[in-house]
Amino acid sequence: MHWLLDPIRHHYADFDWRATRKAFWLFSLWTFVIYWVLSVLGEEVEVFGLINLVVSLALILPSFAIGARRLHDIGKSGWWQFLWIIPIIGWIILLVWFARKSSPTENKYGPVPQGVTTEPNQTCCTQH
Repeated sequence: MHWLLDPIRHHYADFDWRATRKAFWLFSLWTFVIYWVLSVLGEEVEVFGLINLVVSLALILPSFAIGARRLHDIGKSGWWQFLWIIPIIGWIILLVWFARKSSPTENKYGPVPQGVTTEPNQTCCTQH
């Protein structure tokens, strides 16, 4: 559960630094599950539709923030996430970029995030 709460509590509107693949994708998974549950419940009970709207508005900023930090992690500007406006092609480009391995060295957006291995033969990240 901390993968959902940490980006909200500690990095709500933090567009600086870097975020690992694991942090980005787990936050994305948790927000998807929350949206899905609230949408299903909203079809049955009207108040859940309102709750879904409030939650969606509350999660817009941290979603953009973690997206920007994820792009920073691969050496790209956070502004690139506006490629989502371009149907299909923009989505594919962002999906590929969000799935890329972290840059193994410090870049202009900050040091390597904690838990990212810098050994050349390692293909997975670990979080402590």
